[in-house]
Formats: sequence, C-alpha cells, structure tokens
Amino acid sequence: MVSLVNPTPSLKRKPHYRRTQEVYAVLNTAPTDATYDRLIEYVREKTGKGCSRKLISKWKKIVNDDKLSVSNKPIQNNDEEPSTVTNKSPSVFVIPSQPIETTLKTN
Repeated sequence: MVSLVNPTPSLKRKPHYRRTQEVYAVLNTAPTDATYDRLIEYVREKTGKGCSRKLISKWKKIVNDDKLSVSNKPIQNNDEEPSTVTNKSPSVFVIPSQPIETTLKTN
C-alpha cells in the first residue's frame, strides 16, 4: 500500500483534474510491485477506463517525492547552531532560514 496522494491545488485548473484525482485514488490502492501494463489494467478494472503511462509516471513521481520528503528531513541538534554540520550526521546539511548576503568584488 502506498501513501495517499492528493493532486495539488494547481491541478484543479487542468482540464481533466477530476479524472486525474480518480486515477490517483485508484493507483493508491494498486499493488506496489505492478508493472505499467498491470497498473493500466487495474485502473480499467476499477473505473471502466484505462489511463496513460504518462499519468502513471506522474503519480509515481509524486509518491516517490512524498516518500523522500518524509525520510530526508534534516536532523538538528538543539545544542548547536542550526547552520553547522556535526560529526554525528556528516551528510546532513541544514540551510539557515535567513538569506546569506554576499557581495561581488569587481576589479
């Protein structure tokens, strides 16, 4: 079972957003190891119409992005400055919330 994906609000301005929402809802209940052809058949079984590989690809990207955003949250140590990198997690970089001002020097 995959996490539920709701189309973004900008999707409501697209011509077939209701169909996209319907297909995303069906794909959320689809087997996780299914091929594109099997997913198309699954959508056809549940809705009476198939869907495109392109729509399945978009859905997969959204699902994968959701998984990444949940698993890659930065870890902050409250004892240290948020913009520092610790030895505890050398591959995690925390971006400061305030923009860094830079000036370019010209000769």
